Amino acid sequence: MALLRQVALPHMQELVDRVQESVNLMVVAATEARFVASVECTQVLRVGSRVGRTLPAHLSSGGKAILAALPVDQITTLYSGSDDVGLPRLQRELSLVRKRGFAINDQRTEAGLTAIGVVVRDFARAPVAAVAIAMPTVRFHRDRVPSLVSALGATVAAVEQDLQLHG
Repeated sequence: MALLRQVALPHMQELVDRVQESVNLMVVAATEARFVASVECTQVLRVGSRVGRTLPAHLSSGGKAILAALPVDQITTLYSGSDDVGLPRLQRELSLVRKRGFAINDQRTEAGLTAIGVVVRDFARAPVAAVAIAMPTVRFHRDRVPSLVSALGATVAAVEQDLQLHG
């Protein structure tokens, strides 16, 4: 975890400088997404650090990005006993995330907050984390999605490359 944070933080800062929104690094344990690093933007209205917090993985953008990279049978195992999560709906949503290459959390974990997440993979292409851009919903517009996803993709590629170099 320490290596992941060390490698990711400089790239997260570059992403914040580029998009002027806060950026988080998350990992998933079972059905929870844990925030392990955060870089806040300097805008007055911003999403603050979430380091140490956990959210349901199926609701957070980073959690969904990671879940979508897992085998379908693993998702079934994780959520089959859950009364809170409709497995068919979740599987459809994760299928869309796989197809698009990113996940969106539009106010599903907190009113007024929207986030876009992309999975980070290790050298064997297994999901290890996710990087997410989080912003006040008032600044989220669908026409920004392509540029935000492109910036996220570049950041994730740099993190993955550095993980390979240091791993």
